[in-house]
Parts: sequence; C-alpha cells; structure tokens
Amino acid sequence: MEEREINKLKPIEDKSKQASIFQKRKKGLMKKALDLAVRCDAQVAFIIFSRSGRLTEYCSTGDMKKFLHRYGSLADGMQLDIAANSVPDPKEVSNLKRDLELRYQIIR
Repeated sequence: MEEREINKLKPIEDKSKQASIFQKRKKGLMKKALDLAVRCDAQVAFIIFSRSGRLTEYCSTGDMKKFLHRYGSLADGMQLDIAANSVPDPKEVSNLKRDLELRYQIIR
C-alpha cells in the first residue's frame, strides 16, 4: 500500500489570499462553536486577534466578561472538572492565567 504524505501547515504568503482564508476559517470556527453549544448544551467561548489586531470574540452565554470571570475562578484553584487520570500541567495553568489577565486588559 502506498504511503500518503501528510500535508504540513505553512503560512500563506499572498496577503489577500491570507485575509480571505482567515475570514472563511473564522466564520467556520464560529459556526462550529455555535453547533457545539446548541447540540451539546456546552458553554463555548473564543477570542481571536487578527494580524491587524482586530478583536473577534464569541461567547455562547452572551456575556464574555462573566464567562472569563468563571474561567479565571477555575484557573485560580477552584475544583476543576477533569478526569481522574489527567492532571493539568502547572506551567500551562500559569501561562493560561497570564494570558487571561492580558486579555482582560485588552478587553477593558
């Protein structure tokens, strides 16, 4: 059987093509987030900064500030709802806390 070569991700050089693909992927991501929220009764949020610095955010609950506050509370040490066999990496938690604080500052 012939082995298939895995396509590697690489940056798009053409700026107009890059902008077009960014818009399409962003729209697709929003569609998937809405689908996940509706079908699975999940609370979903994401934040995207474009290359130009433009902010796009989506929150299935409608209140991003409240959602981020809830996430911040969990990240600060409240009981995390995780599988018994998986433990969050302390470095990753620390990085996420710093990232969250930066995003709070940007949103303000």
